[in-house]
Amino acid sequence: MNSSGSLEFKGVTLDIEFEATEYVPAKMYEDNGDPGSPEEGGDFTIETVLVEGVNIIELLSEDTILDIARQYQEENDLFGVEFDDDDDDDFDRDDY
Repeated sequence: MNSSGSLEFKGVTLDIEFEATEYVPAKMYEDNGDPGSPEEGGDFTIETVLVEGVNIIELLSEDTILDIARQYQEENDLFGVEFDDDDDDDFDRDDY
């Protein structure tokens, strides 16, 4: 789902454009006893961060992009998306 939204981040109004997929939790077994399915979705990719119409995403650190994604997700209760920030070496701008 491609979407957009706004948030107040550290005193600045940001307009973001993002792609998000609904989170579907894993199931060990189906109701009829058949093997279940793995978890799916829960992805949240920020594509642009606009301040007064100017895209500033290239100017932001990976930590800032992650903070923006977290705040937007928390304020808008998006699909149970969880962010993994335990390993900064695996950062990919498209993952946030």
